[in-house]
Amino acid sequence: MSAIPVCSEILDILDDCVIIRDLDGRVTGWNRKAEEVYGIPREQAVGVSMDALIEHSAEDLSTEVRATLDVAGKWAGTITRVMKGTSASVSVSATVKLQRRVDGQPVAIVETSRPVASERHVHNDGLARLLDAAGVVVVPLDVTAVARRIAALSADQRANYREYLQAEPQLIVEMMRTAMVADVEAPGQALSTSAVAAFGPAGRELSTFWPEESTEAFVNTIVSVVIDARPVHGSCRLIAREGKPFDAEVSAVPLSPIGDVSRLLLAIRDVSTERQAFEDIEASERRYRHLFEYMPIALTQVDASGLVELFTTLRKRGVTDLSTYIDEHPEFMDAAMEALLVEQVNQTNADLFGAGSREQMKGSIKRYWDAGQPTLRRSLEARYRGEDFFQQEAQVRRMDGGLVDVLFAASRHSSLPNKSLVAFMDISDRKRAEQALQRSERRYQDLFQAMTVSFWELDLTAINELLEERRPGADGNFAAYLQNYPDCVEMILKAARIVDVNDQTLALFGGIGKNDLLGTLDQFWSPEHWIDGAAAVLTVLTNDESLTIETRLRRLDGVEFDAQFTLWFSTDDRRRGLAAVTDISERVNAFSQLEQSEQRFRDLFQHVPVPVLQVNSTGLLTRLEELKDQGVDDIGIYMADHPDLLWTALENTVIEQANDAAIKVLGARDLEQIRGPITSLWRDHPEVYARLLQTRYRDTGGYEENVTFTTYDGRICEGVLTVTFPPGMAGSGITINAFVDMTEKRHAERRLRQIEAEYAHAARISMLGELTASIAHEVNQPLAAITTYGEAGLRWLDRPNPALSEVRDIVTRIVEDAQRAAGIIARVRNMASPQMREEIISLDALVAEAVLFLKHEFQAHGVKVAILPSNSSARITVDRIQLQQVIVNMAVNAIQAIAAGNSGQREVVLRTTDEGLHVQCSVEDSGPGIPAEGASRIFETFFTTKSGGMGMGLPISRSIIEAHGGRMSADNDSSLGGARFSFVLPVVR
Repeated sequence: MSAIPVCSEILDILDDCVIIRDLDGRVTGWNRKAEEVYGIPREQAVGVSMDALIEHSAEDLSTEVRATLDVAGKWAGTITRVMKGTSASVSVSATVKLQRRVDGQPVAIVETSRPVASERHVHNDGLARLLDAAGVVVVPLDVTAVARRIAALSADQRANYREYLQAEPQLIVEMMRTAMVADVEAPGQALSTSAVAAFGPAGRELSTFWPEESTEAFVNTIVSVVIDARPVHGSCRLIAREGKPFDAEVSAVPLSPIGDVSRLLLAIRDVSTERQAFEDIEASERRYRHLFEYMPIALTQVDASGLVELFTTLRKRGVTDLSTYIDEHPEFMDAAMEALLVEQVNQTNADLFGAGSREQMKGSIKRYWDAGQPTLRRSLEARYRGEDFFQQEAQVRRMDGGLVDVLFAASRHSSLPNKSLVAFMDISDRKRAEQALQRSERRYQDLFQAMTVSFWELDLTAINELLEERRPGADGNFAAYLQNYPDCVEMILKAARIVDVNDQTLALFGGIGKNDLLGTLDQFWSPEHWIDGAAAVLTVLTNDESLTIETRLRRLDGVEFDAQFTLWFSTDDRRRGLAAVTDISERVNAFSQLEQSEQRFRDLFQHVPVPVLQVNSTGLLTRLEELKDQGVDDIGIYMADHPDLLWTALENTVIEQANDAAIKVLGARDLEQIRGPITSLWRDHPEVYARLLQTRYRDTGGYEENVTFTTYDGRICEGVLTVTFPPGMAGSGITINAFVDMTEKRHAERRLRQIEAEYAHAARISMLGELTASIAHEVNQPLAAITTYGEAGLRWLDRPNPALSEVRDIVTRIVEDAQRAAGIIARVRNMASPQMREEIISLDALVAEAVLFLKHEFQAHGVKVAILPSNSSARITVDRIQLQQVIVNMAVNAIQAIAAGNSGQREVVLRTTDEGLHVQCSVEDSGPGIPAEGASRIFETFFTTKSGGMGMGLPISRSIIEAHGGRMSADNDSSLGGARFSFVLPVVR
């Protein structure tokens, strides 16, 4: 018959010996406990007959036992077995069962058993279990080698072994290596069952779990027991089997030697958890003590034992209502205050009460509770009722006699009924703020009533409930959304109720009293404008922002008017809103300007579209004060000698806050990217920050400059930086930086200047076209002279005796006329050149060059020209060609004006004047002057008084002058009776 299958893993879990045999007596199952009890490994037992493993036993499957198994299927009793080849015997209490198949046929014999312990074994087993329960591991040590080394020491060395071994650390290590774990299963020893698992097997060196860091403990325990032969207790660090260090308490007890073998018992208890728990409790106690000492709340520990005695006496007398009792016996309050004694206070408490020391606060509480007795009484009544906590505002007396508003809190713990912990929080500032708030509320209430604007206070509870049930998905355009849901419009307006109005509302909308105006919003809009009000309510409540619209409202008498309707609600209470109505009927024609103005103001107030940074430079201020104390007057010179100061200043200037506009302009992802040192913004332009630093060092009121900086996303940004040092915040290092982004404007200005230059160039080309005849005449004169001189020179050379002196004179004149022609061509080329190049030059020289250029033009029109120079040494920085264009244009206009008139006087005067900071150039003519109807438009583009004129010359001339920092004007104040055109330019300083 086949045996039953055996699962060794399951059998090994059992604490009983399990032996399974087939019907022939061969072992088929042998668990871990059987290995331990009989000392025979499983692989040696399985497949072998029991008779081959143990000596014959009378009880071991005897005929009687067999008979009982066959009949009852079970037998129980005690079996004594002797292992083959040894004298060791084991008595077990066994239960033997006959295992059968489903059809009843027997297949195996299953035996479960436990060793029957002797009285001594039972005693040792109980002690071992007790040690296990106590967490003590007992390890026997063989210290024979240690004893021998100690025996080799001299008498003096043994007498002073601690001092000796302290000087011989290597000897201690060698002793630790020679001490070994003894046989932990030796009979007669009370051992922990976990000794083998923790510190076995036998023969293991002590040094494997006793580290060198614990050598002193080795000397004080192991060595001490070996020398003094008496128990020793101590503590040290040991190493667990998995290599983890732990804190241990150890006890060493000497054992009687066996032959020449010296032994001792080492009891080890892991106290790491206990020690950690103690350290945690100790740390917790320190934390709470620190909290008590350093909390910014005035804390007091009060001895309430005297009060407890008073309460006990009252309860014995049957007093249940302390309030009534105090009314009848007011002297009780004095007794109670005298009974409450301050034991300990923190420094905040002493500061709050103005005490010179903490000791001064100790004693009766009566001295500072005279003004707050009503609050103290209520706290006593609460405690009498059994309440463990009381809190209320009160006034207490300081040591200097002044009163201070506090939030008073008293608590007690049920385990410490005689102690109370009392806290005082100074709320003086809060009380003052509350009073100020009340005054402000009264002022605003007065303002609400007295304002010339109609104010409505709204109850938005119902509309909020509607929005919670169904929030419209309108993408912000609620007016368009409500067009598709007209039934919602009236519902929304009827859900928003007016609960209060001011006097101006009554005046604006009519009615006998305010009650006539209370109700729903729909009564103030005609149905065709209901959607305006409904969309406004939805927008404000959905987007959490105020809204201003212009709409048509209706008075109680039905008359409609144009109104500005503003709606907002309190973020603290979404159920309450406020609406403002202004009659804008008289300003309806100025709707666009009013809307823009209101929008700018609202955006400025709520969103501050100008990029604004809040910057903290506390660390920098400290450094600047140090420099001032050192006598540094000029921070600019100091930075030149110490360039690291600039970068230190940048790192100590920290951006704390930035508005949305700043985040956008600076190209940052979010506020967190901006927060921190300002270095990254000015890394490419440190000279700007250097000038700002000099301004701050001089303690001036603010700083403003056109700046260029690199944004976080790498763009180059241009604009105006304004830095203010608010008086209330400057001391703490807070500055407000505002930046007006002018990048696009600067680009546009540069493009405009380019276009103006192109137009000016075109105007010069056009002017050259008009002056073609004059230019040709000017060039023709030197060319004709060159021809005449050349022919004469040839004739002089053809003579039999050439007159070389005359030829040299003629050649000289040819060169001069050639240079004259070259100069004319150069001036024409320069006038036609599109390039701009500024240079420092005299205005007198420019006027003379322009007149020379127009010499033939003056002669052709029979105009007499006069130049009246200032003969000043003043210089101007200009583009020579552009300024010549202006002077030529003014002179040509004067010539053309004279030519178009009928005056017999034909004169032009060009005059220059030195005015100190500026120089002036005027062109005066004797023409008919500027027509009165065109005086105000003379510089407008495309405006002209000449037939065939384009109206471009003067506008271009003025833009050139203004681009050079000057100004241009025109009038009829010419000394010759005609027009006068003038410009002024700043001189070079």
